[in-house]
Amino acid sequence: MSYYSLEEAEFEVNLLHLQCELAKRLVIETIKVSHSNKISCIKFITSQENIIRSIEETEEQGVLYDEFPFWLSTDTADIENLVEHCKRFDGYYLVYLDLDYTPIPPFPVNIFLILLLCFIFAVILLLFCEYFLLKINELLLLTLKLSTLCLHK
Repeated sequence: MSYYSLEEAEFEVNLLHLQCELAKRLVIETIKVSHSNKISCIKFITSQENIIRSIEETEEQGVLYDEFPFWLSTDTADIENLVEHCKRFDGYYLVYLDLDYTPIPPFPVNIFLILLLCFIFAVILLLFCEYFLLKINELLLLTLKLSTLCLHK
């Protein structure tokens, strides 16, 4: 998606009254689930509008509003590639997801590569074993020849 619209978000999440860590986890999981369900835009309400905010807003809501952009860019969240753009508004954020991005599945590909490497290692080990067995066989034959020569003298 290469354009941004201010249309109504497809999904809305109200983070008011949540503590910072719980709100962060909810944002991360919502983005992951929304991306997998092909939801392109999410509205995250982080604080009340300016008129009401000065009277009723708690300190925690102000922290949510200020910290929100950092949650989207941290490596620990595993969501920075899912988010295409985040637009800040008065009391909320619109997060646009990159639906063209496909996360790489961690296990099926890795298991295949591990099995392939194990197979290659086993073949190499067998080749080395065969090589050493041939060398041992040559040594035994040489020893047998030498012992026969010694016995005939």
